Amino acid sequence: MKIGERIRKFREANNVKAVDLAKLLNVNLRTYYRYEKEERQISIYELIELAKFYGESLDYFCGLED
Repeated sequence: MKIGERIRKFREANNVKAVDLAKLLNVNLRTYYRYEKEERQISIYELIELAKFYGESLDYFCGLED
């Protein structure tokens, strides 16, 4: 599973709005959706912020563990 798919599925499973994650990452909503669609590469710093927000390991978001 690709990173974009992982962050989308995790967002949906936790009932979090994309607009809230865009604010957390300090990007506009369109940019955030482009991360989920794999149209734009998310930075490692933004992945770290998502991992901290969800209390999940960075390895999960990077696809190193399931």
